[in-house]
Amino acid sequence: MSGSQIAQLTKIPFGSDAPLLHRALEAGGVGLWDYLPDRGLIDLHHNVFSFQTLAPGRYFGPVSEFVEYVLVSDRAAVASMLQQCADGDDDVYVEFRIRTQGQGIVWFACKGQRSTDESGGARYVGAISDITDASERELKLLSYHQSLFSLARNTPIVDRADFGGASVQIINHIAEMLAVTRGGLWKFSADCSELVCLYQYDVGTRQAASTPFDATLIPALPERQVLTATDFPTYFAAVSQRRSLAVDDAIADSVLHELRAAYLPLTGVRALLDVPIFIHGQLWGVVCFEDFASPRHWDNDALAYAGSAVDLLALAFEVAERAKSETELAATRDRHRAFIQASLDSIWSVDVPDGIDTSLTPQRQIELLREFGTITDVNEAFARDYGMSAPQIFGRSVAAFMPELFKGTSLHDWIDRDYRLIERELRLRVKREEHRWLSLTLLGVVENGKLVRIWGARRNITDRKRYQSLLEQLAFRDPLTGLLNRQRMVTEINEMIETTESQSSDAVATLLLLDLNQFKDINDTLGHGAGDEVLRQMKTRFDEALVNENAVTARLGGDEFGVFARGVGTAEGAMRIGEALTVALARPFIIGGGKFHISASVGAAIYPTHGRTFSELSHSADEAMYHAKQTGGGVRLFSRHTAVFEQRKLLLLAGLPDAIDRGELVLEFQPIINCLTRKTVRMEALVRWNHPTYGRLTAKDFVHKAEMSDSIRVLTRWVIESAIRAASEWQVTAPGVGVAVNISPRLLGDSVIVAHLQKSVIKFGLPARLVDLEITETSLIHNPERAAHVLADCRAQGFSIVIDDYGVGFCSLAYLRRLPLKGLKIDNSFITRVTQSAEDAIIVQSTITLAHNLGLTVVAEGVEDIATLKFLEQHGCDYAQGYGISHPLALADTLNWLNTHQLPAPPPVPLRAVG
Repeated sequence: MSGSQIAQLTKIPFGSDAPLLHRALEAGGVGLWDYLPDRGLIDLHHNVFSFQTLAPGRYFGPVSEFVEYVLVSDRAAVASMLQQCADGDDDVYVEFRIRTQGQGIVWFACKGQRSTDESGGARYVGAISDITDASERELKLLSYHQSLFSLARNTPIVDRADFGGASVQIINHIAEMLAVTRGGLWKFSADCSELVCLYQYDVGTRQAASTPFDATLIPALPERQVLTATDFPTYFAAVSQRRSLAVDDAIADSVLHELRAAYLPLTGVRALLDVPIFIHGQLWGVVCFEDFASPRHWDNDALAYAGSAVDLLALAFEVAERAKSETELAATRDRHRAFIQASLDSIWSVDVPDGIDTSLTPQRQIELLREFGTITDVNEAFARDYGMSAPQIFGRSVAAFMPELFKGTSLHDWIDRDYRLIERELRLRVKREEHRWLSLTLLGVVENGKLVRIWGARRNITDRKRYQSLLEQLAFRDPLTGLLNRQRMVTEINEMIETTESQSSDAVATLLLLDLNQFKDINDTLGHGAGDEVLRQMKTRFDEALVNENAVTARLGGDEFGVFARGVGTAEGAMRIGEALTVALARPFIIGGGKFHISASVGAAIYPTHGRTFSELSHSADEAMYHAKQTGGGVRLFSRHTAVFEQRKLLLLAGLPDAIDRGELVLEFQPIINCLTRKTVRMEALVRWNHPTYGRLTAKDFVHKAEMSDSIRVLTRWVIESAIRAASEWQVTAPGVGVAVNISPRLLGDSVIVAHLQKSVIKFGLPARLVDLEITETSLIHNPERAAHVLADCRAQGFSIVIDDYGVGFCSLAYLRRLPLKGLKIDNSFITRVTQSAEDAIIVQSTITLAHNLGLTVVAEGVEDIATLKFLEQHGCDYAQGYGISHPLALADTLNWLNTHQLPAPPPVPLRAVG
């Protein structure tokens, strides 16, 4: 309720039936109350709930009688609010519960302000609203996070060699938390053709059954339960391609249609939630939660909880797997050596006699490995690669014998991961024009803080890479005509435009769109086979028409084709090509022994005259083709006088490129500090626009609009270059302090961003490891495979990847752990109330713990005060930023901050263990 509404209410005599109350009640959808502390009377108008004995409407009487409607356990809270009224507090607030006529429980929030009645006495007026849904969700979320925190801190789960026992404990716990009928663990066969049930737990009877996959004393399953991909292909495809398979109604859902004839009738399942388990990035199995009673809705909170809990199951597997491997390695050394010798992969080990201190800088550790690392063991496959015997290799310097190890950023990445298992791909030149691809795996042995040994394996994957290259080539061609497909045509145009812009050249080009006019008639009269033959013959006609042109052609779909001609930038040139195409089509097509004449409508647009982006250019060519079709065919060049679509949207951000040239865009930098030392480690770059008309604009005012067009490319390139330039300048004052740059979701799948990043760090001499690329969870959803590939390229170049605003999207740690990430930023919505809200505190604690278990660093956003910073320090958070540390700084003030404004280091505070 606003202050003006309360001011009006306080003018109404207490106990009146003024129409304003009714109007406010109906308009606001809340209850209104009026309380006189001196007299102990309350006047309540309400319509948001139904008391057990008090119907909606109005209650006017002693407040002591009203309190009788409140649950006994909440009456103390209400009494406390009434005491605040008696004490004369200006604002009062309380939450309490009421039992309804249907014996349900409803949560209410009661808020009021102090005023005076007509006699000058104290009077409180305010609103009462139903907050049941929000409160119940908060309680459920709290229980989920408490559950995850409990599991994450459970040493037998995260630090034991008994995967079977850990699985039983986790699955039972999740099933009971989700209140399902049954939970189960299913494992894929090696080729993912079968799914075998290993364990089932009945929540109602608390009875369990399993196959002998663990050492726990659990009764065996009554029969072997197996699902096959042959019988259930749709289900197998769904469960292997999704983060989770949530089915509200198993009888009606199309994904489970194959299960209705067999599995569902036998089990009585009405709703299910299946969460895949990925081990080392490979699909291992499925945790299945089934409800027999009735259909149910799986909300996002339940999905996120189940996904994160199953992450712990995968972690338990890896812990058990590692423990088992270590035990077997120690107990069966001879068998292990025999296995290594028999392996087709090249396997080797390198020893460092005095060890390498892992606290040294990565560059210094690499220098020591180069100087002192010697090869101490190899298998036969490795010796065969070099045409030598194993004894001839022993004692050789690893730097001299395998120089490829020290190229690129693989060793830097490995050191960043504390020498844990890492896999990388290397491309080596073996002859002048021949290259070999290798898959490299490294594992370091660290003892007492020193690297003492390296185990490595490599495999020749050249054939696989060639096959992948062939598949990519096939993916860019239309299988019917052999022409480029739409995706490749778009790439060709974008690459040309980006190259032109980056090199500031005056290159020109023409895009022509061609649509066959009589194609539908041929399809309808002669059939699709004849239509396909026409399309196949189009390639020959294009070749004839474009023999002297630097042009590429593509089938864009159906009977629509595209021609992109480089170097053609005049109306005469565009019309010449268009006329050549129509002439080539004028000759009759021979189909099934008959001759058929086909014409076309051709629209042409010139770069950059008719468009500076692919979107603008294709839009203009489409406009021209539409005009040609409307006027009887032939060739038409784009003209703004004949445009049929609204153009104003293209002008919204027309001023952005010029704004960059005029120096209207600036960067501000917000410090990110180490929670323990209070030293600055990064400065996050934030873009601002000093607009001549609208004043100072923040990123949220114009970046989203820029993402709707290709303006985002220009903006991102400027931000990257400006941020890296600034970071290189402050290295003299604050060496090692890097910069964090936000990457738009629109560009996450664009490999050109990697090239521009690399070009900028080389230009300004800034190490790539000092550049953090911040991306949001939601940016990974649209094209996750492409995004993962680009992120891997960025990481391979030495850049660090950080997930921004973690917690507000739907990506679980199970998905994120498969990406080449350095860390994540917890969204400020969880941080700002961490010292006041137990729920937020548990969320932050559990997120820090899980992230550290996965080898990720954690940054907390939105730190507003020193109490929050101390809380984060005590719970092991790595870094923090927020207004409580510093507002964003102008570039001129950044050096001053780095010189004089570091926060003092706090007194020692015991840190909680992470692991």
